[in-house]
Amino acid sequence: MVQAALDETASRWRRRLTGPVLLADRGSDDAEVARRAAADVAAHAGVPLRLVTAWEVPAIARITPTTGELDVSGVYENSALAAQQVVRAHLASLGVRVGPGYVAEGSATAVVALTAEMIDASLVVIGSRAGRGVGGHLMGMLPEAFVRGMHRPVLVVRGQSGDWPPSSIIIVDADGSDDPAVADEGASLARVLKVPAVLVRVTSQRSAPGFDGRDELSFRPTREEVRSRAARLEAESGAEVTSWVTTGEPVGVFLGLASDPRVLVAAGRRARRHGLSRIVSALLHQAAGPVLIVPGAES
Repeated sequence: MVQAALDETASRWRRRLTGPVLLADRGSDDAEVARRAAADVAAHAGVPLRLVTAWEVPAIARITPTTGELDVSGVYENSALAAQQVVRAHLASLGVRVGPGYVAEGSATAVVALTAEMIDASLVVIGSRAGRGVGGHLMGMLPEAFVRGMHRPVLVVRGQSGDWPPSSIIIVDADGSDDPAVADEGASLARVLKVPAVLVRVTSQRSAPGFDGRDELSFRPTREEVRSRAARLEAESGAEVTSWVTTGEPVGVFLGLASDPRVLVAAGRRARRHGLSRIVSALLHQAAGPVLIVPGAES
């Protein structure tokens, strides 16, 4: 029984980051660092890198009268094809080989999500500035709306060229409520990039009756639990994983950690009536560096 459990654990880790890395890119300046990140993860994991570009005729162009035989749809499709060629050429200049690309009509979320499922992508990578649209104006939506529509882990990359690769990965464990997949994906990426990971538990005093953040003894059981989880995660993943437990407002704590653009924060979401959690939403809009969002079991 023990050996069977160990074999199952090893198999689970071997399956992580075994499918292609899918880069969603329309040639925006915001996505330049994302290209390097996608190529880096794919190279280190030994998996293919694929490109996907969505195009859609704006509503105003559909209702505006045109003269002659202008193919409006063709204009937008050709623009998307040209943009993907620019991205491919840029990656080639970096010495990166890219497999077949995909160009399709539809919303960015729908096209990228369907492509990710079709090729069984391990990871979707997009570029964004904090508070800006995915891939700049060309993708036409906020990172939060994009991430909500994905059923695969999404790496949202922002910052300057010197901010990648990250120096460490913070794995969000706010009150222990996040899906275990977050820790698995965060540690897997840490192993691939050869950087340390930290499993961080933020305990709100309001949510823990009898817990006194000023009393060291109150911390001990939680610290031992998180330390044990980090040790188990390290043994299973092969990554360097430590732990840290603190009290406070989780959003503020994790935004503070994410203020360093060289720190990648891994957080999870689960399908809820009101959408993404406050932590995920805050990270997507305000974090200075890259953010890895992992869909939960209910997503």
